[in-house]
Amino acid sequence: MSLMSKMLSKSAKLPPAETRLIGKERDLEIIMTDGAVLLADHYYPLDLKNRPTIVTQSVYNNRKMGISNIEILVEQGFQVLVVSSRGTGGSSGVLNPFHQERSDCTDVIQWLKQQSWFNGVLGTHGASYLGYTQWAFAATGDECLKAMSTCLVGANAYDFIYDGGAFNLEIFYAWIGMVDALINLSLPI
Repeated sequence: MSLMSKMLSKSAKLPPAETRLIGKERDLEIIMTDGAVLLADHYYPLDLKNRPTIVTQSVYNNRKMGISNIEILVEQGFQVLVVSSRGTGGSSGVLNPFHQERSDCTDVIQWLKQQSWFNGVLGTHGASYLGYTQWAFAATGDECLKAMSTCLVGANAYDFIYDGGAFNLEIFYAWIGMVDALINLSLPI
């Protein structure tokens, strides 16, 4: 257990950890129906079997960005799958924010259902853009999605980009500029 994990668990008044043994598989390949390959990292409790999975999909090059603490989630008994969106974090394809998520999330769920470690119970987690992708997972209508933990996000990207009907130039272009710089410069934030 890291110091950060210990502090966050205590401040959130979480129950005692179910495990301290964490496994990790990096750069798993999830093939989309159009042939693009999304990369994902899978974190899991080594000594607990048949556990629910929490998934997040990110546009940031560092697959941990925006995840409150993967270690805490695994210590609490969950598997965690962190997926890099198209054109980010080593995934193939071109990033087209707010447009590709629904079909990609459908493909991610279908891939999950074929994994021997997936027990059929799925939750989503993340803030901001990672919260937006949760709505894309929900829009698939798949029965395995049982819970969502969104933060700093609304259900409608249009309302964020067009605040009150007017294009929100400052916020949107600052965000897209940051994402573009990270992708083109391959900065590990």
